[in-house]
Amino acid sequence: MSFGRFTVSTSILFSCLLFIICNLLFIGYINTANGISNHQVLIPVLMKRAATLLAGGIFFAILFEALTIIGSLDGNLTDFQSWSKKRLFVFFVCGLFIANFIVIKNKNREGSSSQSSSFTKLKAMCAEPKGVAIAIFYLLLFAGIALLVNPFFTFPLIHRQIIVLVLFILAASFFTCFLLKNAPYRTELFFLLYALLIGTYLSFSLPPVTGISPDDQIHYDRSLTVSYIWNPQYTDVEHKLLSLPWIPDGTLQLDSVLAYASNMNDQYDSMINAGAITHVQGPTIHVPGGDTSPSIAYLGYLPSAAGLWISRLLGASLSLQIMIGRWFNLLFYSIVVSSAIKLLPRYKGIACLIGLLPTSLYVASNFSYDPWVTSLMALSIALVLNEAEAKDRPLTTKRLLLITLVFFLALAPKAIYFPMIGMLFLLPKTKFHNKREYASFLVFTILFALFMVLTFILPMLFSSQVQTGDIRGGADVNSVNQIKYVLTHPIEYLKTLSSFMLSYLSPVGSNEYTMHYAYLGNLHEALPFMSAIPFVLLVAIAIREPLDVDGNVPTIAARVWIVVLAVSCVALVATSMYVAFTPVGSNSIAGCQARYILPVALPLFTAFANSPRKNTIESIHLYWIISLISVMCITAFIIGWQLL
Repeated sequence: MSFGRFTVSTSILFSCLLFIICNLLFIGYINTANGISNHQVLIPVLMKRAATLLAGGIFFAILFEALTIIGSLDGNLTDFQSWSKKRLFVFFVCGLFIANFIVIKNKNREGSSSQSSSFTKLKAMCAEPKGVAIAIFYLLLFAGIALLVNPFFTFPLIHRQIIVLVLFILAASFFTCFLLKNAPYRTELFFLLYALLIGTYLSFSLPPVTGISPDDQIHYDRSLTVSYIWNPQYTDVEHKLLSLPWIPDGTLQLDSVLAYASNMNDQYDSMINAGAITHVQGPTIHVPGGDTSPSIAYLGYLPSAAGLWISRLLGASLSLQIMIGRWFNLLFYSIVVSSAIKLLPRYKGIACLIGLLPTSLYVASNFSYDPWVTSLMALSIALVLNEAEAKDRPLTTKRLLLITLVFFLALAPKAIYFPMIGMLFLLPKTKFHNKREYASFLVFTILFALFMVLTFILPMLFSSQVQTGDIRGGADVNSVNQIKYVLTHPIEYLKTLSSFMLSYLSPVGSNEYTMHYAYLGNLHEALPFMSAIPFVLLVAIAIREPLDVDGNVPTIAARVWIVVLAVSCVALVATSMYVAFTPVGSNSIAGCQARYILPVALPLFTAFANSPRKNTIESIHLYWIISLISVMCITAFIIGWQLL
């Protein structure tokens, strides 16, 4: 029914939502059925659970829709025409998740005495006058900060940069000393600290406009669309943010940026007061060769969309909305990568350094869905390796569904990285009760991989926009004809691909995915001798990575398999750009940016790990290396900014 009425991308989105809801209900059934063998007792319990989820979904749908209308530019709660059925449906699905989470937490609390005691302690603390006084103090402190935030962003750009830099240095010094004293060997905490500090500096010191990071005007447009659930509202000020008049020839013009940013908020407020608001169905920017219908790819914009949604609800200025939208992207990236580092049984140092690369943090601190893909891919790999390490622990349905869900979310914006699903084949047979269960697991994994392949193959087969290709690559771009060329000239294309891969993955060009700041320049341009330092540090820390974890050493075959999967992803990315962005029959590949390596950088650098030592206590020198990478990130930004 969906494929007959909607576009292919929209149909895939509906199918994925149905799949997620079914998984949610299945997990709820498992949690409810545990310990209940009598079906006559189980059915009323399930009915009660279903009624609770339904009521919770309806409640949160109405609540979030009301808040969305309050935060919109011209919304009115009493005008029911402002209420959107589409948004209510999406919020209803989100409400199901929230309600299910609350129900499970309450059930766990009832069965756990430790949690009950913790709630008792919390009540006791709240009953003490000292605890209440501290809570009131922090509430007043945050309220005061909130009142001062908007005036702070009226300062000139250079003054704001200096203030934020001073705050960064003070905070970094304090928290580094605190961390080294209280948790000196927690790599994930060290990463979280520096990622948030440096990323916050980048998010709030960059000009509050688009055209700062790669294609961020498109990502801002789509984030705004997601924040309104496909019915965004624009003023002429925001339309100018999408047209990028300050980048006439591919170079960012600093004077134009500062002139526009200085009066952007006043123009925005006057437009709203005058009612000059445009309602659009879907994103405003139609990427040549792209599919603009709702699809699972837009899941990657949820963090930045949440930031825009909250900032509008709080009545923030337009510049502050942009900064908060960037920062929520950073917050999501930092938390997910930190969780991945914590779960990894080995390769923690590699993951930490890759997460703190200047390019990684720069992209994460701006509008983009690349941080979503990179962070969730790292979490997927961590979950699989953590599961593979516990050879004697049976693989439960809940853990398999969790791994599958994280992989699905990671691949939703860029399913071209689907070969990484093959890491599930690393799970040993000892985790399954019998051969039949293991065979079912293999079939499930293969079907899931095929499903993710179809999410980008089907639009190519049935969407005329996607078949045309991205004409920004030139007038000779045509995806259908390019595919025909590859199929009829496989040897010639393999030569082209091999030649490209050798230069693309070469250490000589590693600065393109380690220190590249898009329109703000590259550290390599100012300090060429530093271009290979991040790559050398990554290799050095990889060589020192302990491979022996609790007596378990990964086999050569397993490590080779991981690298093969990562290289396959890179080859597919290059092939996709050859099809979509390169003129037909070209002997080179255009449009394949080096940052596309970052989602698979972790498995690629595991190839260098060869230390046979055990994973006892981590070396303190690791933190000095991480600190050096962090300082390089700030240096790259400052030098790049001066090059404008």
